[in-house]
Amino acid sequence: IRGETRNPAGIWVPIIRVVSIVSSLFHFYTAGYRPLPALEQRPIHLAVMLFLCFLFYPATSRGKDRQPGAVDVVLAVLGAATSVYLAVIYEDFVLRGGMPTQTDIIVGTVFCVVVAEASRRTMGMFLLGLAAIFIGYLFVGPWLPDILAHGGFGFRRVIRPMYMSNEGVFGIAVSALRPETRMNLGKILAAPEAGARNTVSTAIACASVGFIVGSVGLSGIGLLFTQSIIGLAQGELLPALLLAAGSSLFLSFGLPTTSVYIITATLVAPSLAQMGVPPLVAHLFCHCWGGVSAITPLVALAAYVGAGIAGAPVMKTGFTAMRLGMAAYLVPFIYVYWPTLVMWHEAPLYRVVLALFGGAVGVFCMGAIGERYITRELPWTQMALLAIAIVAVMHPVAIANVIAVAIELGVAAWEWRARPAPLTAT
Repeated sequence: IRGETRNPAGIWVPIIRVVSIVSSLFHFYTAGYRPLPALEQRPIHLAVMLFLCFLFYPATSRGKDRQPGAVDVVLAVLGAATSVYLAVIYEDFVLRGGMPTQTDIIVGTVFCVVVAEASRRTMGMFLLGLAAIFIGYLFVGPWLPDILAHGGFGFRRVIRPMYMSNEGVFGIAVSALRPETRMNLGKILAAPEAGARNTVSTAIACASVGFIVGSVGLSGIGLLFTQSIIGLAQGELLPALLLAAGSSLFLSFGLPTTSVYIITATLVAPSLAQMGVPPLVAHLFCHCWGGVSAITPLVALAAYVGAGIAGAPVMKTGFTAMRLGMAAYLVPFIYVYWPTLVMWHEAPLYRVVLALFGGAVGVFCMGAIGERYITRELPWTQMALLAIAIVAVMHPVAIANVIAVAIELGVAAWEWRARPAPLTAT
């Protein structure tokens, strides 16, 4: 759950305004005039977000009515300084062949601790706890069961990718502070400050997710999932699809669309193709399941960005996005069981029409289950019937499809008759 914010007053108002305006100008300059390497621009962006985070977000809910204290100021300065440090030493770091010094590791350690505290303040313990589990996995690998075991990583080996690469905290960048479009002086001065407040929680969420993504990449645990798909499925398609869906989702957390496709097409899709799924369908299945990671907590970055813009609770927004997008989790399975939807040019017209109708029935049922509503709140019996219809509509036997359509129409007709009477004016 997103932490509560406070309203800094007094000397903090001009400080926040100046920092926000300078940050906005920096982003405009580097976006349109002089682009910088990722490990120079992103640390500066995150430095601003960390600095503002500790001014806007108190350590506890009791501090929401208090002004930033000494601890907040120290953390704000440490966060900004340790983040900017990476941008300052970037060229020297490159000339060293990417090898960190002892100072780099110390600064990186402080940086990671500060980011963790910022995550706790803005997102609560849930995301931070998940990140801690993944980071902990990097250290305890030698003592885990065989299927999860790995050689383990030293402290230095962990800090370097988390802090000094695009694989960790700086691997998931968010956009710069956004100004309003109406260009009068008051708006110009007010927009960056408002944008800063709305952007902080999103930036910190992305930084926290970087711990998870970095741990997955460093440990190779994502590959473990894909290598086990065929063996665990034992030749059965549905278990293989479920495993492939989970692997695609897991591997895609926090990644942009292009990266999602490259990873899932390389690691997951071949296992489905080996089981007889047409290659194009297999790739589309994995890519779609990778895509829904954008609305799937705990790493629902699209939802987090929307929450930051709207000033809404981050985790609540993520789970709401997941519920509203329930049909997106079903569509990839429809592609597999109705490949005519993808390879329509190779099928007769009646099969294409039947596939479209069957897909529409499945999406309607899934959407109704996600909302638990058609014309009123659905009883559990109707929810169960719609779930049966979803399973039946994907069955290759025609009679099962007919049953699915009959169930869907029957439930819809029943709910239409049971709809609440319209309110009348008094």
